[in-house]
Amino acid sequence: MGATTLRIHEVGYDNRPPTPENCPVCGTWPVRRWKKALWALGPPLIYAPAFYANTDELIALCKVAAEYGGMYITHMRSEGNKILEAVDETMRIAKEAGLPAEIYHLKAGGKSNWPKMDQVIAKIDSARAAGLRITTDMYTYIAGATGLDASMPPWVQEGGYDAWAGRLKDPKIRPKVLAEMRSDAQDWENLYYAAGGAENLLLVEFKNDTMKKYTGKTLAEVAKLRGKSPEETAMDLVVEDGTGREPCIS
Repeated sequence: MGATTLRIHEVGYDNRPPTPENCPVCGTWPVRRWKKALWALGPPLIYAPAFYANTDELIALCKVAAEYGGMYITHMRSEGNKILEAVDETMRIAKEAGLPAEIYHLKAGGKSNWPKMDQVIAKIDSARAAGLRITTDMYTYIAGATGLDASMPPWVQEGGYDAWAGRLKDPKIRPKVLAEMRSDAQDWENLYYAAGGAENLLLVEFKNDTMKKYTGKTLAEVAKLRGKSPEETAMDLVVEDGTGREPCIS
């Protein structure tokens, strides 16, 4: 069960914590209601709106999952600049909620973060030796696949797709989004920067038939065809395709 599914059901796409009014015990009642379907709780924490969930919220959800023999499966809050802190958060959730954890897609994103992998593995091995039930999985190839949303800050996506697209159309907001896309962000996971820029982002799927001519081209190539910067092109593609989830391979 996606923790994001629960969050959207109770909170929507807003960047705010659950309240007792709409989520008794920090949003845990839907978990109890759907317990028959629950074998694992999984949040993809680099994506909005999962990004908005804090650690305490996840612990509260996982405590309920633990009651039914569930486990915590996480796409961690960071796989790059703060990967070590993200591993620590995962371990804290598993320990305080009393359930096993699985880190999926284990990797260190961005060349500057590659040396951290030895520390990551050491943390996990040490926790396992101490009795924490934590495991990992990874894919053994150098490309990743996701949407252009992973290249834009979570704040611009708050409220769901319509609100996101509306902000991307706003000439006062676009420069701020562009600047953050070009930065080595510390408070969100910037795939665009980690991948090394537009030359390394391959567009492989579109919903809108008029956009499918760009399939198989890099974001840099499409930007050149359209006569705009790669960052502006990415924003336009999100608006024009109508989903924001057209996958890129980096």
